[in-house]
Amino acid sequence: MPTCDIPAGTRVLVTGATGFTGSVLARKLVNAGVAVNAIAREASDTAHLEDLDITWFRGDVFDRDTVEAAAAEAEYIFHLATAYRQGGTSGNYFEKVHVDSTRLLAHAALGVSGFKRFVHVSTVGVHGHIEGEPADEEHPFSPGDPYQETKARAELWI
Repeated sequence: MPTCDIPAGTRVLVTGATGFTGSVLARKLVNAGVAVNAIAREASDTAHLEDLDITWFRGDVFDRDTVEAAAAEAEYIFHLATAYRQGGTSGNYFEKVHVDSTRLLAHAALGVSGFKRFVHVSTVGVHGHIEGEPADEEHPFSPGDPYQETKARAELWI
């Protein structure tokens, strides 16, 4: 059974590639022969991925020029970037990282001939506290903080 159904050589974009989940995904994709682009903030540490053949685009995931350059020719986008409850993070920054970036990435994908799939990663926190039965994708949103609120807005938009 193949470890990746994306054909070798296919160009993909991974946002959040320096994070825990994103770095695992980026490593698996590169090891499967997929051509990986990744967006990383100027301050992001990429040392743990330096052994991988990744084309890095340094900038913010909510910067139009950075997104358009990184998404050019990408047939798949895996959007894992997040501003995760860092001290001093404003609601405006959450909005940019979660909502604005999702819009920019989706619009960039529309301009790529042969684009195949956009995978948007969010958080179960958009549902808030769940009473009783486990929630599924039909459970109403009830976010409890700016992080969860902006993740929910991004989900609803996409």
